[in-house]
Amino acid sequence: MIAASQVCQMARYNVGDAGHTTYSDYEVMTALQSSLDLLVTSCDECFSPLLVKSAELELSDWRAALPEDFRSVVSVLGPRGVPLESNYETGPFRGEFRFENSEIVSPESPVTLVYRYRPARLTAVGDEIDAPETLLLPLARMTASLLKGDFETAQAVSDRTAQAGKAQRWENAAEPRLWGGYVPQ
Repeated sequence: MIAASQVCQMARYNVGDAGHTTYSDYEVMTALQSSLDLLVTSCDECFSPLLVKSAELELSDWRAALPEDFRSVVSVLGPRGVPLESNYETGPFRGEFRFENSEIVSPESPVTLVYRYRPARLTAVGDEIDAPETLLLPLARMTASLLKGDFETAQAVSDRTAQAGKAQRWENAAEPRLWGGYVPQ
């Protein structure tokens, strides 16, 4: 969790408004919310794992409501951790799922939904942002850029952050294995 007040103060330092005289709290919070919106979109476009959660859902009558912060699906796993396939044509049948409005439908239960999420909308400077601490500095830089009216820089920081998150997280965590089981020393 990141304190919105901390991001706002860092952004104010960056634009030379440490005394809170140039920008109102409303302007800074609006810029911060816009920064979050940019980052969510960049993470979606880059398939970044920065804003990813999982939830175990118990289905009743083959249905369960999606989490309120759900944005897009990464994967759906069945009761034994086996990936389920989407089927919008004839199913879903065993080993399959589909989405209908704000529900997931499947004969499997429980299912583990791995999904990209949108942090809750900010309403006050005292709010907490449901995001990894590594996003503190990028959010402050993006917020400061938006306060200055520099949308291009904010977008560039957002895109770089999403791409860096992808490189720093799971995709590059394991040593590559060669065919035949040989592990390089």
